[in-house]
Amino acid sequence: MRNIFMIIVAFICLGALVYGQIHWDTKLKNAVTQTSVTIKNEINEETVKSEQPIQDNLMTSIDYARKLDSPIRELLVNRIANDKEVKLVIIGSRGLSSNEYTVWHEIVGEKLEETYGETFTISIVELEGKRSNEVVENNLHINNITNTPDIILLEPFTINDNGFIAVPNRLANLETMIQDFKNLNENVIVLLQPSIPIHNARFYPGEEEALREYALAKGYIYLNHWENWPDYTDAEVLNYLNNERSNPNQSGHDAWAQYIIDYFVKKEE
Repeated sequence: MRNIFMIIVAFICLGALVYGQIHWDTKLKNAVTQTSVTIKNEINEETVKSEQPIQDNLMTSIDYARKLDSPIRELLVNRIANDKEVKLVIIGSRGLSSNEYTVWHEIVGEKLEETYGETFTISIVELEGKRSNEVVENNLHINNITNTPDIILLEPFTINDNGFIAVPNRLANLETMIQDFKNLNENVIVLLQPSIPIHNARFYPGEEEALREYALAKGYIYLNHWENWPDYTDAEVLNYLNNERSNPNQSGHDAWAQYIIDYFVKKEE
């Protein structure tokens, strides 16, 4: 009887030892697993944090160039890849200089440099007060260009022609200018744009519309920065012009600049 009791006690002790060992192993395994998961999560979080700024910095000037519309895209990609400059000439009659405001093309130039480095060389040809016939007859559009342009952004004196030069004649003058530009560089890219809007103008908006239709018919790019201004029939547009209503004030320059920037630097999708 004593022997049987001792055997039973021995089995109980052995069972307790086995149970204790199993419980300890399970607890230890869970602890290791939890620690592993925690460490893995921390690593993943750190990886995401460290990779995010790297992703942001991966956008290079050529990446931005590839997002543009043709034919600007092909020109920029080629020039950037070959470390060559793009010569941009801006020609117009209004809003190209100011002692009071930061002019729209200055704002554009800063953004282009920020995005594309030193790729762009920008020249300004301001022919204030000139009509399209005067420009053509005196070769002012050519004589004031000091290098061979790759891109010409032209405001073709429509606001100065208003009331003086009939639409067919001014478009003929414009065609002469563009052909002269192509004589300088047969591959030049011509971008056309309107001048400033005039509040409650009667005939001028129709003349600018004729310019837009001409651009579409001829295959030229028309950059209608009026889309960034209040409607010309709204008195709000006066808040974008100087006191004489002859040039943009800072709000006008900012609106004009942003439209041109959005063409040359596509927004992130």
